[in-house]
Amino acid sequence: MLDLYFLTTNRVKFEHLSFLLKDQPVRLQPPPEYGKPYHEPRIFDRDQLLKKSVESANSRLFRKGFDDDSASGDLFRILGGEYSIEDPDIADLMQDRFFIIEDTSVRIEALSYESEFPGVDVKYWMRSTSFTDLDRQLKGFGNNRDVEVRSDIVLYIPKRFRSHVDNNYIVFTGVTQGRVVTEELDFETNPLYPWLDNKTFNKWFVPSGAKDIFSRLPIVEALEYDFRQIAIEKMLSFLYERNLLDRPKPKIDNLGYQESLFGEPDFIVCGPTCSGKSTISEYLAEKYGYFHIEASDYMHLLYYRRFVSYTDKNEIHNFAKSLLEQKPEIVANEIKKERNNLGSRRYVISGFRSPAELRPFQNEIRAGVIKLVYLKSARKIRFERNKSRARADALETYHDFLERDALQFEMGLRDLEKDRRAHLVFNELSLEEFKLQFVKGFLEDCPEVSKYDSVSELVIVGSLEDSIICSLFINQQDFEFYTTTEITRFVNRTVVRTKKGEKITTHKDNVSRYFNMGFYPYFRISMDNGKRKYRLSATGLSKAREILRLSKV
Repeated sequence: MLDLYFLTTNRVKFEHLSFLLKDQPVRLQPPPEYGKPYHEPRIFDRDQLLKKSVESANSRLFRKGFDDDSASGDLFRILGGEYSIEDPDIADLMQDRFFIIEDTSVRIEALSYESEFPGVDVKYWMRSTSFTDLDRQLKGFGNNRDVEVRSDIVLYIPKRFRSHVDNNYIVFTGVTQGRVVTEELDFETNPLYPWLDNKTFNKWFVPSGAKDIFSRLPIVEALEYDFRQIAIEKMLSFLYERNLLDRPKPKIDNLGYQESLFGEPDFIVCGPTCSGKSTISEYLAEKYGYFHIEASDYMHLLYYRRFVSYTDKNEIHNFAKSLLEQKPEIVANEIKKERNNLGSRRYVISGFRSPAELRPFQNEIRAGVIKLVYLKSARKIRFERNKSRARADALETYHDFLERDALQFEMGLRDLEKDRRAHLVFNELSLEEFKLQFVKGFLEDCPEVSKYDSVSELVIVGSLEDSIICSLFINQQDFEFYTTTEITRFVNRTVVRTKKGEKITTHKDNVSRYFNMGFYPYFRISMDNGKRKYRLSATGLSKAREILRLSKV
């Protein structure tokens, strides 16, 4: 597996390339935790722009380093007194990480009479140009609407891997020909594939051979015309030819799950609102060391990428219903990736709403590796639980509760109850009796895990993400959300982070940048006067327990 750092502050680009590389032996990494990853000069010569961008990126990686214990850091301390920290030759000698940068440019044929236009300056040009402006200019030049969109992906190659390479970086180019649309369309950004958006030049671009603008194409068709995909394929071919990547092995169904057949099962727990799904999942996580994955956290993840600022409690449920009708396996596939990262650790998944969502797990369910459990309670009992737990998403009236049930049953929850593979468990007892009943039915001989120590004291964790998760776990109050400034205070107050054996202080900009780079299943988001606030999700709580059990407290 190749660690490949994508130096960008554009989270949509990061998601795009992550999607394109998802089946490759490449682990795409975000930039390190400091400022902009490189200085991009505003110049119109593409070759000079890429060259200076690579030099800047490499110098900054050399200066900060990715690994606290890296040899390059030790070497720099030896040479640091004699050479400038920004010296590109020294950085090139010592910086030992593969990285890429990506530059998108556009050439509008009718306007490129002197030089490529808007060229590499396209993102600045888009900010000051309306479709009306562009349309008027094109009609003034005979209405020639030919255009090409280009992606240049620059791969930096560390010195020790350059035996057959003349330069320290290689540029891989993807070009898609097309035309400028004749009428601007009103549409929403694709919530699943946010690079198919209504903001960039993609909204005005019709690829040659396509019947619609790039941003409105189905993903399978969009990939046929994807300029970044073309560049990525060229880069992958180079890496495979130079044996810098291992060829992916054929996937063997169920490989890696046999170990669980001889131990405690994993679980998928389903049921209507307030039937006890979260309660039993959290209990398994706390008492028996299961990793709890909540399906709704991944649905929120997809939702945040599109809306973020929602206020209607039912809006997320309507979004989920619409999305699952189109792609019922989308959340389950994301969860399966998370599950595969757990190795042989046990897990419990809660929150699936229809049999269609179970398809990625059907072989393990059939083999008995995963127990499918459906929890059932009388509606009035569930409504009383809804009122008593007073969660932020609690429904105030019985009528609202009935509507929520109806929506969930319409999504397929009733079919899950009738699924012949499901173990039906009634939860109309007290909380303790319910837990005992569940354990007796499924885990009677399962050993309890050792509880992590008190978390009121400082814990030592390495990565910024782990630090954020642990500090929220220690400090967050029920139903409260926190700003990045408050989270930074939590990190510095309750978590010890070290670099080269010395304690380091986490800066607010690092925390803000972590959240700005993307959305994660470990957090829920709320909006307060236009400002995002965060708290741990159910999946995040489970992640925190895992980190703390592995940490020395």
